[in-house]
Amino acid sequence: MVAGWTTANANLYRAGLATQGVFPSISRARATLIVGVIVVVVACFPFVYRNYAPLVTWAGVLLAPVGGIVWAEHKLLPRFGLTEYWARFKGVTNTPAIVAWAVAFGLGIVLNLTQIISPYFAFVPAWIVAALLYVALAKQAGAGEDYTEEKRDHELFLERAQDFKRKQAESLPGHVKDTTPISRALRVVWMLALAVILVYALIVFFDSPDIYTYLTQRNTFYTIAITGTIVYFVCAYWELQRGKAVSKRAHEKARAEADAGSSGDDGEKETVGTRA
Repeated sequence: MVAGWTTANANLYRAGLATQGVFPSISRARATLIVGVIVVVVACFPFVYRNYAPLVTWAGVLLAPVGGIVWAEHKLLPRFGLTEYWARFKGVTNTPAIVAWAVAFGLGIVLNLTQIISPYFAFVPAWIVAALLYVALAKQAGAGEDYTEEKRDHELFLERAQDFKRKQAESLPGHVKDTTPISRALRVVWMLALAVILVYALIVFFDSPDIYTYLTQRNTFYTIAITGTIVYFVCAYWELQRGKAVSKRAHEKARAEADAGSSGDDGEKETVGTRA
């Protein structure tokens, strides 16, 4: 139960970031909320949870060619003397990527419907076809042209971005650990909640000599598991929010001290200039 929820949280966060990448005007929190609501609504339909394995299989066939194209863009193109990011450098739509994805997806559909290979492995040839076809089409579309100036501008942009991130990181204090008594107590509580769930699960598994004892202890485990899970999420989330607040206060204090030091230096320079 806990593992399922925590894994779903990570997947939801990743889906929110991907959605924000497609729609930059939407905040990360709002994008994650929208994706979460859609997923919850869709999951309520019997068609979804009764056909989970086929849906995952089709999702693999749908998305695997995208991975093949991305891999080919960064790994195969340079090996064949072609330029990655060529479509952006040229200022055109990456039509070869679209065509390669469509052909590979069509191949996956055919393999699924004809059962030539197991549907659970249809994504493998789809991935390979997408990667190889993209290289061939990209070469024809202009990936082999000279983009020396564009590559130089791109590298300069990356250097500036890295320098900006480095300076931004240096201007802020490192990780601030929340050592307040309340946060420590919350940490102990949610750890104990998980430990109790684990221990009682082991008791049910190893200490059920007969079916009656097993069923009785299993029902007790259900109660302990849901209670412990709720306690875990409440305490862990509370501790997380307290830690964020501590870090925020530390960052604001460091920024205020840096601004005060900068103002003091400017005032001293102005005084020296006036005396001179």
